[in-house]
Amino acid sequence: MKLLNQVTHRYSKTNDYKRKRSSIMETARFAKQTLVFQKTLFENTFNAMAMIQDQTEIIVSSYLDQLPWISEDAKKSLQNSVDLAKKSRTEFKKAVEDGYRKFEELLEERAERQGQEREERQGQEKAERGRQKEEAKG
Repeated sequence: MKLLNQVTHRYSKTNDYKRKRSSIMETARFAKQTLVFQKTLFENTFNAMAMIQDQTEIIVSSYLDQLPWISEDAKKSLQNSVDLAKKSRTEFKKAVEDGYRKFEELLEERAERQGQEREERQGQEKAERGRQKEEAKG
């Protein structure tokens, strides 16, 4: 009876572990898929926004070139504003990409840690099984 209880308990522990591991793996996979989706969404949205801003700059510049009463200083001031907007846009994109990179690193570190923990648990379970076999023999 004691042996049956040990086997049943070990089977139950193993199944719980497998369910937890499967759940963790699914969560990690979902997080990676979500990250890829968000990166793609950001990239496409950012590129569309940049294209609209660039086209607007071209249209406004062309319009201002046709107006004789706009001074060169005003045009220069407007160009400085456009240049600042482009620089800010580039810095924003770099910051977001850096955030995505850091999140990817976090996911990778977590996956490595979980792999190490899994190996440790498997080693402990193997040692436990060996100890139980020795106890059953003795």
